Amino acid sequence: MASKNKNEPEFEKILEELEKLLAEMESGSLSLDASITKYERAKECLDICKKKLDDAELRISKIDGDIAEPFDIEAQ
Repeated sequence: MASKNKNEPEFEKILEELEKLLAEMESGSLSLDASITKYERAKECLDICKKKLDDAELRISKIDGDIAEPFDIEAQ
């Protein structure tokens, strides 16, 4: 299923980029500056992946009806 926002990267593409960045950092062949740059981008990718997973979990919970409606104490 395509994402709703055309400018938003797909989860799989971001995850693939994250895995590549991690492999590069784990290789030990990068300079300190290059490692920091790769780390910064990896953190961005990780944050995007977490957000997409959280959004997916929320959507599934809504579909399954697992989200409780907030209790309004004033309504009594």
